[in-house]
Amino acid sequence: MKSKVLSDRSFEIASGIALLLESGSSYIDGRVNTHDALCDTFKRKVQIESGAYRTAAIFDDFVIKFSQDESTMQSLADEADFIGEMRVNPKYARHFPETHFFTICDTAVLIQEKIDMKRSKWITPRLEEHARTLGEVLGIDDLHTGNYGWKGKRGEEYPVFIDVDLRRNQTNRNKPERIRSWMVA
Repeated sequence: MKSKVLSDRSFEIASGIALLLESGSSYIDGRVNTHDALCDTFKRKVQIESGAYRTAAIFDDFVIKFSQDESTMQSLADEADFIGEMRVNPKYARHFPETHFFTICDTAVLIQEKIDMKRSKWITPRLEEHARTLGEVLGIDDLHTGNYGWKGKRGEEYPVFIDVDLRRNQTNRNKPERIRSWMVA
């Protein structure tokens, strides 16, 4: 896969993680083994975060997401599809990270550009509200500061949605076409 942001090494690591996920005698065993193996292999270079349905391995400049349960793997593909659609739309492209989805054997992984989740003094409550409003209009549910970060130079930051797994209006793909990003002049 060609990437403007993600290195070949990040794709190799994502492939290795997918193989580790496949290594268990059951889907759950593979996840337990992967978590332990990641911590042992990368020591302090990887942070593991888990939500209700999936886990993220957070590296310095990329993130690898995988499902905790076999039944929720399709949501990774759906999320990657939605982000892909938004990234080809000039109105919304910058509000979504570069994201790639692939499967190895029966395991799906999503690799994503890492976005700065820190809030600088330039990120005001008004900007946070605008970010949440944009996310709501795009149909993104579960909007909170852990699901979007920021890009842009100081004083010109804009939100980037990193977790869009939960969305409404998923069948009405035309809805986002009728609105305009609040960050686009």
